[in-house]
Amino acid sequence: MADATVRSARGRVLRYVVVVLVLAMSLAYVVLTFDWRAIGAALANANLVLLIVGGCSTILAYFAVRAARWAVVLRGSGLRLPFGALYRWSVFSQAAIIVTPFQSGEMVKIELMRSAGLGTRIEGYGGLVVERAADVGVLIAIAAVAVLANLDRLFAFASAVWVVAALGAVGVAVLLLVARRRLGFLTDLARSASDVARHPGVLVAVVGLTFVAWSIVALGWLLCFRSVGVVVSYTGHDGSDVSGAEYKHGELVKKGERGVWNEPLLPGKYAFNTYAGKVITVPTTNFILKWTKGETGFHRFDENLSEVSLITKDAFEPSLPLSVVVHNDYRKAPLVVQRFGDVKRLVEQTLDPMVAAYFKNIAQTRTLIQLLQERSLIQAISSEEMKARFGHYNLELEEVLIGTPTAAQGDKHIATILEQLRSRQIAEEQIETYARHDPLPV
Repeated sequence: MADATVRSARGRVLRYVVVVLVLAMSLAYVVLTFDWRAIGAALANANLVLLIVGGCSTILAYFAVRAARWAVVLRGSGLRLPFGALYRWSVFSQAAIIVTPFQSGEMVKIELMRSAGLGTRIEGYGGLVVERAADVGVLIAIAAVAVLANLDRLFAFASAVWVVAALGAVGVAVLLLVARRRLGFLTDLARSASDVARHPGVLVAVVGLTFVAWSIVALGWLLCFRSVGVVVSYTGHDGSDVSGAEYKHGELVKKGERGVWNEPLLPGKYAFNTYAGKVITVPTTNFILKWTKGETGFHRFDENLSEVSLITKDAFEPSLPLSVVVHNDYRKAPLVVQRFGDVKRLVEQTLDPMVAAYFKNIAQTRTLIQLLQERSLIQAISSEEMKARFGHYNLELEEVLIGTPTAAQGDKHIATILEQLRSRQIAEEQIETYARHDPLPV
């Protein structure tokens, strides 16, 4: 008896260790694979009120519908449990799904139900089989409608709906037939699932709630959309180029055709199939690019930029920090995406070397003292001259802001020159002061 108790305790400890290890590996995978900077940039551009209120509302509604669906499934097995407990367990289960592989967090709610003494594992996992089958069936139906609706040369949207409805009816009929016959090789798990599936009313309610749940998920995604997007479509007709003969960097197509659309999606909510195309966000408000190491603008396009290294006419080597205010016309956003792929690639591969070369050329025509004293003039000239260069890449330059040149670490020459300049100014002021106090006799 004691040996059995020890073995049972060891088994529980081993299970706990395995669970903790799987959870730790899953969390590590999430932390290491998520693009946190992209998520932060997306949140920075989002309407936080709409995101928080709309997102939280849809999440809570989704949890409620999932709990209601589970309650219906369990009633098909003869179990009637309090909805509050089912909702609480569903919340824990959905939270576990985020950090567990293969959505295995669904098992949490079943184990919680069993621990409370309100049901068995067979009943819980049998119901889970029915829920998963409903999820798969509804998602396949939604995908089929989307695919058939896109083939407008063969099917109208209404025809697609009728075709999918007929396929769904056939699938439900087959499921009922298999459940009624109870094939001899079915396990206890399958028998528990078939007990639920043999009730047509339960099946209809489960499928309906499943459709509502996934509709809430789609609504939650739609509430999070808030940016101008350039669409790169993988499907549709082969369209003709509408970019014009003078544009030689690629082709643009009309909306709905295969390729980069010439019309961007304006800020708003759109139902867009991300498997059939890609939306690349392009900011249309003014954004700042900072050539300063350790500082980044709002959209983080400049996170890899640093000060421009210069060589002046008198052979000094200062570093010049500067900022550029840029605006992107939303009508030209497709041209930027077609030519460069995204704004960050444009900044790093084109604007960075162009701006650096421009100010290197400026520095070679001036001494260090002139570079310091003529900063405002250089800033005004560069703002005007670089507008045409930015315009060549379909960007609008608003302003160039130049900082104070700094010396590299360990370089004392610039500091020496500045100290000599200050000493010279002090000496000149002292001469002027002495001349005023002790004027020479006439």
